[in-house]
Amino acid sequence: MSHRIGGSVTLLALAACLASCSGLSREGTGRTQVELEMLPPGNGVPAAWGPLISVTAVDDNAAVLWFENEQGEIHTVRYTVRTKLLGPSSRVIRRTELQLPASPQGGNGAMH
Repeated sequence: MSHRIGGSVTLLALAACLASCSGLSREGTGRTQVELEMLPPGNGVPAAWGPLISVTAVDDNAAVLWFENEQGEIHTVRYTVRTKLLGPSSRVIRRTELQLPASPQGGNGAMH
C-alpha cells in the first residue's frame, strides 16, 4: 500500500513539474544551415576560395580540404584518394555581422 501511495505522489510531482515547464525558444541558438555549392567545371578549386588552410582525414580513402578566402568564408570539398577526384560540391560557411552577446564575466563572449 505504501509503495502505491509513494508511486502516486511521485507521478503527481512529475506531472506538476511537466505542466509548469514552458517551451524553450530556439531564437539565438547559433545554428544555421550550411550552404552547398556545386564545384565549377575545371580541374581544381576556384582561386577565389583562398588558400588551403587545413586537411581533415575522413578515412583511408578520403579527406576534406578546407579553404578560407579574404572575406573569411570557409569552403570545404571532399577529395577521394583512390580516384584522385574532388567531390562535385562544396560546403560554404559564411561570416556574419552578428555580435556575440556579452558574457556575465564581461568581455564579448568570444573564446580565448
